[in-house]
Formats: sequence, C-alpha cells, structure tokens
Amino acid sequence: MPSKTIKIPITPLNLNKAENYLLCGALSKTMQIISDQNLDYWFFSGLTGDTFTQVFSRNFNKYYDCLSSAIFGKQHLDNIFSAIGYGYKLVSNAEFYQAPEIQLSQIKAYIDKDLPVIVKDTADSWYSLAVGYENDTILKFDMLSDKLQTYNFNLSQNSNYALIFIENKLHDINLAQTYKNAVLAVPSLLNKSPTSESSFGKQAFTDWADSLLAGRSEFINDYFDWAGTNAHMDIFLNRALALNPSLKPLTDKLISFAQMNAALFPLASLAQNPANHKEIATKINQLALYCDEIFPSNP
Repeated sequence: MPSKTIKIPITPLNLNKAENYLLCGALSKTMQIISDQNLDYWFFSGLTGDTFTQVFSRNFNKYYDCLSSAIFGKQHLDNIFSAIGYGYKLVSNAEFYQAPEIQLSQIKAYIDKDLPVIVKDTADSWYSLAVGYENDTILKFDMLSDKLQTYNFNLSQNSNYALIFIENKLHDINLAQTYKNAVLAVPSLLNKSPTSESSFGKQAFTDWADSLLAGRSEFINDYFDWAGTNAHMDIFLNRALALNPSLKPLTDKLISFAQMNAALFPLASLAQNPANHKEIATKINQLALYCDEIFPSNP
C-alpha cells in the first residue's frame, strides 16, 4: 500500500499565546522544513499584515478572522512570497475541479519530496497542511491538533479547496529590510479601502462601533478576540526595531496601538449587555481616531 508521511514537527499553534491565524501557522510550519532562517509564526503574522489589521465583516452572514482570509488571492500571496524569496503556485477552487485527480497526484509528489502543501477551505478561514498519504487518502495537520487527520477530499464541485504549492527559492532576503518594509506598510493597512464584504483598520473599528450602537450582535465575541490577538503585534515590532533602530517613532506609536487593542479584549463579557454598548463603542472609536496619528509616520 503506497504511503508516505513527512517528518514535520507536529507542534500545534498555541492559542493561549494568541497564535490564532492559520495561514501564518501553515507558512511557518512549511518554512521550518525548507528554510534555514527563523521565519516563524510571529514573522508571518507581521509580514502578512494580519497582526496589525482589524477586520470587520460587512456581510453579516460571513466572517473573516484576519486580513489574509478577507483578501486571500494571488495579489496577497504574491506580496508574501516575494518578501520571503520563494516561488509558489496557487491552484484555485475552479482549477482544482478541472482536474482533481491531477492535483491529488501533485500533492503526493510534493509529499514524496518531504514538502507539505497548504490547503485552504475557500468557504471559511481554515488552512491546514497536507503532510502524508495512504493510497489516495491525504493526511493533514490542521495546526490546532498534535494528531494527523484524514483529508477526505470531496471530488465533487460542492467543495471549496484551494492549494498553495511552495516552489524553489528565488533569492536570498535581507531580514532587516523585510521587517522594515512590513512595519512601514502598516499605515496603509490601517487606511485600506473596504471591500463589499469587509472593512479594515480604521474603518473596521468605526464599523464595529457603529454595529454595536445599531444593536447588531453577529460575531460579537470574535471581534474582541481578534483585537486581543492583535495586541501581540509588539512581538513583530520589537524584532523590527532591534534590526532597524530608525523605526522607533513608528514602532512607539504602534506599540501604544497594541496596548489599546489589548484593552478592548476584556470588554467582551460586558458587551453581552446592550446597556454597555454605547460606552464600549466609544472605546472602539478611540482606536479609529488613533489610526490618524499613525498615518503620517514615515521614518
């Protein structure tokens, strides 16, 4: 019976330490295998912009936990892989179903070379890694469990898979410059234009506050969770500052921004009572206003 499993470090993300964004987890687990640089979860949390960017779902029937989920696609992935110096191939859901057997064969060929494949369920924010197979059954590591699970790929067109194959290294990267570029991009992320489904940064805080005042409760706990998660942006910022001391004026502002995010997290329980929504909305709007202090920074 043909079978193979990559000897990948099966270390789940630590949700208690705010390692919540699954694309960052999938990228970091993969780079542990193919790169000799320390491109860990926290590196990718900043490089993707996920840790800096609050997201609000304007489509109240669909929820995105972070920037990478809300804007997933070629442009976002181009930016990530260009920054780390690797090529990649994205197989969209439509492309997967044009020839699913070929795609499954390609997954197995990668696993034979000890290379995991990132799999996204395009219906939600779930990423996992294909790391093994037994005959035509793919084994996955989902980042939140230390046990391998079976990937029952549904080869009908009712499923929602996208695949990311990481290809050859294209060039070395200057790690200090990579950190610097990610920090300098934060003001534009906080001022990012909304889409029909999501708003970002300053506008996300404004929309979140307005939704509370309007009495909406969709995903009410999740927004506080992600504000608490994003309070840990200081990990990336402190690394960037150590490599680029000239960033201090901007990182100082962003560390204060992180602390303001942290102050929102404990308000989730109070938000269960609509009588508290006006006061909480005022606190959320303070982050939107603070974004205006970050925009002009350009060290």
